[in-house]
Amino acid sequence: EPSFWLSLSKLKLHSLKLNEDPVPIQGSFSITPPTIRNSKDSGSNNSSVGGLVRIRLDQSSLSSLDTNATKDCTIQNEVRILPGKVLVVNTKEGFKQCDKNEFISTHGVPPLQEEGGEEEAVLAKLASFLVLTYMN
Repeated sequence: EPSFWLSLSKLKLHSLKLNEDPVPIQGSFSITPPTIRNSKDSGSNNSSVGGLVRIRLDQSSLSSLDTNATKDCTIQNEVRILPGKVLVVNTKEGFKQCDKNEFISTHGVPPLQEEGGEEEAVLAKLASFLVLTYMN
């Protein structure tokens, strides 16, 4: 959504400035009903069933910064809220030189085994996402 990018650019300009630390955000998704796709173009009679899952980011995705209340993986009318992080790199060269594998290893899914960990906490860790972007 364009509103997410507008909100993120305002945040970068007024608050983050040159800071390149990951920022907590929230996204949401819902699963669309399955569709049957026939592969007639390829000459086979096989069909596949699939639904689209897309993470939605909008201006409310950054609202957790204002309230310090992050919703971890909750359900609202068949929409799941996901915790995530966005890292805004300041220069194009910095973005190109950024080790994407290291970024995912460092900020990706943390270890799942914790003492006294509940199933919901593990689910929240698995259902998270990362965004790496460059803004000038």
